[in-house]
Amino acid sequence: MDDRRYDNPRTLTRRTLFRHGGVAVAGAVAADTLGSGQRALASAVLSRDVDANGSELRPRDALASILAALDRCPLVALGERHLLQEMHDLYGALLLHPALPSKITDIVVEFGNALHQDLADRFILGDRPVGREELAQIWRFTIGGNILWDAPVYERFLRTVRAVNWMLPVRRRIRVLLGDPPFDHHGLRSSADKDYVLSMQRQRDAHYAGVVEREVLSKGRRALLIAGSNHLLRGLHSGDDPQGLNAGTQLAQRHPGSLYVVDLLVLPPGLQQDPLLQHTIDAVAHWPRPSVATLAGTWLGATTQSVEPWVNSAAYLAATPASVRFGAQADAVLYLGPGETLTASQADPALYHWGAYAAELQRLSRVVTQITGQPTDLVAEGLRRAQLGPSWFAQYAQHK
Repeated sequence: MDDRRYDNPRTLTRRTLFRHGGVAVAGAVAADTLGSGQRALASAVLSRDVDANGSELRPRDALASILAALDRCPLVALGERHLLQEMHDLYGALLLHPALPSKITDIVVEFGNALHQDLADRFILGDRPVGREELAQIWRFTIGGNILWDAPVYERFLRTVRAVNWMLPVRRRIRVLLGDPPFDHHGLRSSADKDYVLSMQRQRDAHYAGVVEREVLSKGRRALLIAGSNHLLRGLHSGDDPQGLNAGTQLAQRHPGSLYVVDLLVLPPGLQQDPLLQHTIDAVAHWPRPSVATLAGTWLGATTQSVEPWVNSAAYLAATPASVRFGAQADAVLYLGPGETLTASQADPALYHWGAYAAELQRLSRVVTQITGQPTDLVAEGLRRAQLGPSWFAQYAQHK
C-alpha cells in the first residue's frame, strides 16, 4: 500500500521509481483531542448508526480461518503493511503449520524480482546451495519496494519456505513465485532510461496478476497471495497505473469466485479523533491475537466511510461506486494486536556503510536524481529506516 494519492505516471518521482509499499502516516498517530464527553457522544452516535447497518464482528482463530479459506478458494490473498514484524510472525506460523502443504502449491510474493525466478526455484525447490549475496538479488533492486525489502523478515520468509520444503517430497513442495516485474537495475544509466522505468512501474499489478494466472490458475494449482493491500483488494484502480486495475480486481473479474481477500487491520495507538476509527479500535480491543473476522453482514463490511490510512483506506481507489464499500473489497480482516504492540523489522545499518550493495545504491541515487529532478539518496534513506525506533509507526510518521 502507499500513501493517500499516487503520482501521475507521466510525472516520474522518486516514489513512483522506488515506491515504498507501506502507508505514509505523516503524523496521523496523534492522540484524540476531543474531550471525553464529546468523544463518548460521538462514539455512541456512531455505534447507533453502524449497529443499524450490520452485526458486530466475530473474531476467529487466524490460522484456522486462513486454512479454511484455502479449502474454499484456489486463491487466498493476505493484504499486508510492509515491514510489520507481527505479520511475518503470522506467516512463519502459517508456513510451519502441518496442514499448509496439503492446501497450496504456490505462494506469490510482491517482494521478489521476477528476473530471478530461476534463482528462487533453485534455492527453494531444488535444495541447491546459494550464497547470500546471490540470493539477495531476489529482493534487492525491485521496481517496487527497493530498500524496504532489506528488512530481515523477507529473507527469513524465503528461508522458512525452503526449510518446509526440505521436509517434504519433491512433488509436494511449495513454489514461491516472484510477483514484481523483471526489472534490470544494471540497465539504468541516465535520464534516457525514464521510459523503461515508467513501463516497469506501470505494469506491476498486471504482472502480478499475470503470474497468478499463468503459473497457478491455468495449471489447476492453488496459491497464497502476499502483497500490499492496495494490490490485492477487489474493485480498485491500480496505484501505479490509474488507467488500469489492481491485481486483485483483474483476478476477480477474470476468475469470479476464485479469490478470497483478507485485509490487515492496523490501528494506531492512543485515543483517536475520528469516531469511526475510535469505534473500530474499541470493537477489537479485547480480541485475541491473531484473529480473523469476516466482513459480510457486519457494520465494518457495510461502511463506505474511509479513515485513511486505517479503516477502508483504499476507498479512494475504488473503480466503481459499489467498491467503495469495505466489504466489497475484502472478505475478512486480520487483527494482530493494538497499535502500541506493533513493531517494525529493520535492516542492519551496516548494509549501507560499505560494500558493493551500498556502492550500487549510491550509483542508482545519482541516476534517480537525474530522472526525477529531485535529490535522492537511497543510502541515507536506508540508514534512516534502520535507525528508527522499534515501533512500526515510527517507520512512517514523518515519511511522505
